[in-house]
Amino acid sequence: MKLTVFIDGASRGNPGRSAIGVALYDPEGQPLKEVGFEIGITTNNIAEYTALLYGLTETLLYVHKLPDKINELELTIYSDSELLINQMTGRYQVKNEDIKRLYLLAQRLVSGLGKISFEKLSHDENKTADQLANKALDKK
Repeated sequence: MKLTVFIDGASRGNPGRSAIGVALYDPEGQPLKEVGFEIGITTNNIAEYTALLYGLTETLLYVHKLPDKINELELTIYSDSELLINQMTGRYQVKNEDIKRLYLLAQRLVSGLGKISFEKLSHDENKTADQLANKALDKK
């Protein structure tokens, strides 16, 4: 079973008002969950990791309903954050202590899933997650 998650974190200021956007899709490309909401004052990198954690949690909740499929899961996570993608794939070290806590939590969630890949997108290719995050910030 192939699932895809598009994630984005947005920050107006760095740090500043921040939000996340997450879109989870089924194997046919149909949306299972699309959500965007504010997360408070933080940095863009923290917002990106918060979006990842939310996306992983939604994936686990969905797969939990189909326990016989968990071993068949192929999850692709798309993000326009070079830092997040390279840290999650082990190409970059995680040096910032605030990010390290979120990184370790993300690694723990990833360990409970099947085959996972992280893919870097351009900002333009990540429109849905970007729009969800920015729409949440525009509400005020």
